[in-house]
Amino acid sequence: MAIDLSELTYDPDFCTTFQIEKHSLTWEKGRPATSSTTITVTGIAGPSSPKDLEMVEEGDRVHGPKTFWTAMAAMKISDTLTTSDVIIWRGQRYKLLHVWDYTDNGFIKAIGDRLGEEEVPDADVQGT
Repeated sequence: MAIDLSELTYDPDFCTTFQIEKHSLTWEKGRPATSSTTITVTGIAGPSSPKDLEMVEEGDRVHGPKTFWTAMAAMKISDTLTTSDVIIWRGQRYKLLHVWDYTDNGFIKAIGDRLGEEEVPDADVQGT
């Protein structure tokens, strides 16, 4: 029997808002073309623990990892038709490295690595 933890992702003591930038790949005249959409979700953003990083193949190369939990949207990493989703939180962009699907327990967990870019203008900077 699974325990539904989705209400924690909406608890004001824990939750914040962040954006998920979803990318897709199409082929136009034999060349790849990417498109993206951005959705705003409510969830939890926090530091990644050493145990979390042990589960990520890129664990020895991450620089500024964060862990994100949400029950509002599926998050994806690269496959043949998409590139990894990017989380925008507090003006910083985090490319997803690994996603765990715990929808039976009411949430999805993902680890993202901070991209070395400038802050995203007009990004949501609320929350803790």
